[in-house]
Amino acid sequence: MSKTKTELSKMTKKNLLLHIENMQLMIENDYLQTQKENKEMREVLSNIGDTTKADIRRAAGIMRYQVSDHNFASYDDKKKMIKIVDIFIDTVV
Repeated sequence: MSKTKTELSKMTKKNLLLHIENMQLMIENDYLQTQKENKEMREVLSNIGDTTKADIRRAAGIMRYQVSDHNFASYDDKKKMIKIVDIFIDTVV
């Protein structure tokens, strides 16, 4: 971390502003990519029949159970993983 802090302190004001702008653009691109992927996923799911949707919901439920039943190294890891799975399930189902 101190290396990054040292590098930032050596930057000129113009370079620092450019660095901040690049970081903002990267964040915006990540957000747009996520939105695009979510839209694509919704389109794919809208084209899938009800039987397949039920199978996906069932598989998602099984996946969540398996993650919640898994013996993680720490409770925080387990909590984070369940949150990730829940976000995935909300997006897909």
